[in-house]
Amino acid sequence: QVTTRAVPSKSTWTVSSENTAKDDQEHAAKVKEILKKSSQEVQDAIAKASGAISTKNCENSSTCEFTSIGSAGTYTITAENGGIKSKAKLIVKAIVQQNSFKDQVPEWANEAATVLQKNNIMRGYANGNFGASDPVSRGQLALLLYRIISDHPELGISTSLAGKDCKLYSDLDSSHYAYDAICFGSYNKWFLPTGSKFKPDEGLSRREVAQISYNVFGESLIQNINSPFHTLTSEELRSLATSYEDYLSEEPGGEEAIGGMFLLGIMKGSDIEGKRYFYPDNILNRGETATIIWRLIQKISE
Repeated sequence: QVTTRAVPSKSTWTVSSENTAKDDQEHAAKVKEILKKSSQEVQDAIAKASGAISTKNCENSSTCEFTSIGSAGTYTITAENGGIKSKAKLIVKAIVQQNSFKDQVPEWANEAATVLQKNNIMRGYANGNFGASDPVSRGQLALLLYRIISDHPELGISTSLAGKDCKLYSDLDSSHYAYDAICFGSYNKWFLPTGSKFKPDEGLSRREVAQISYNVFGESLIQNINSPFHTLTSEELRSLATSYEDYLSEEPGGEEAIGGMFLLGIMKGSDIEGKRYFYPDNILNRGETATIIWRLIQKISE
């Protein structure tokens, strides 16, 4: 049985062997020979389907790692000798993504940045850089959320602006890259009020990103994890936020959104010596934003 899914670059696999054979050297050697032959057949199949494969130093080890380009999946090999069965599994361990950005993307943000780039959701700058440490702007976040909705028609959300007057802010005109996204988001009450100016180039705090993201997707995603026996209340979500050591910080607010984003696994904060911190007033950077957007997409697709 093989389950595969397309991946854009290099996959790291693990071969693990569970030998249930008797403690008989001849029998064990026979089982090992069958497993080795079967493993090679599977490796050949993967190589044929996916490209070059390397199994360096795997010959005498029950566990080894190898790489292939293309499909990921799980193979189960069964070897039988004298009525005793042994199994070896080839299972996906991790996906090492390769991106085309000119600058360095941190390892923790690399997969998200690469997948989002390949799907034309978060493309990077015109100069080829990703700018992981740069603050994400209000306009950029609006565009990212808008692209998620546009790419997921199963959400049943129309992005049509027909009949909408988008001249809402004095600092935004139709030539702005996020003009449609900001207009759409404003009509759907994504953003906190900013008066007559949207301030599209201003950075956003983690608290603000949690609130905006929750305004867009939170309610529907929380509904998906409600059980038939219990519906999560606003009070319960707010209580999750209060478990952070710094949830009040300089400016209270957004507790339900912070709790909801934590519960969904979208924005988790950090654990330091047994205490959790959300850093609500820290300005979010593009690397962190990529991770959040990728988690949102994964959660929507569940």
